[in-house]
Amino acid sequence: MVKKIVFIGPAAAGKTSIRKFFFEATPADTLLATSEPATIGMKFKEYEYVYTYPVEPANAGERERIPMKLALIDSAGQQINDWLGPQKEMLFNGADILFFIFDVSCWLDSGGKQQCLEHVRKIMEIKRQLAASANFYILAHKFDTIASTVDAPRELVSKIRQDISDYIFDTMKLMLQFDVSLTSLEKEFRKDTFFLLLEKTTNILGKLL
Repeated sequence: MVKKIVFIGPAAAGKTSIRKFFFEATPADTLLATSEPATIGMKFKEYEYVYTYPVEPANAGERERIPMKLALIDSAGQQINDWLGPQKEMLFNGADILFFIFDVSCWLDSGGKQQCLEHVRKIMEIKRQLAASANFYILAHKFDTIASTVDAPRELVSKIRQDISDYIFDTMKLMLQFDVSLTSLEKEFRKDTFFLLLEKTTNILGKLL
């Protein structure tokens, strides 16, 4: 069974670095020390796993091995208007998980914040059409760049979540709560980021059983 994961977000948000860090086990220090070239078009990667279903003690030795394949699409940030417009079917159709990834420092700029809000709105419209059952996660990435100015990270997450909910209500008349997380590949935050991604991606295991 194949599960489709989509990474979408503005340019230079860190989508490719997150993909390589989590799915390809590239050391975070290596990723931070090199300048990742901009993604062109879509990068399609498949990752194969075998999930062993935990059986009852009476059936010990008869564990069910469930093959799982993740098809991940890493989309070019420079083309985000195409992915949210004329090429939306190519990216979103049949998606099981959607990750919207943006540089959290943009949220501190009114123009950058407005752009992110509008991106989320368009994603929600497309999700309703092409991937209604997909899980949707928002990653406010590169938190390390503003961490020294943030006294309460949880309050920042709550503020971003509320801003998005308010915008979606104002523009789409929908009352929704959004899953927002702060992430970073810097040493202080990378372990939490890894386990966050693990939690989000393994949520789809429930749909396999």
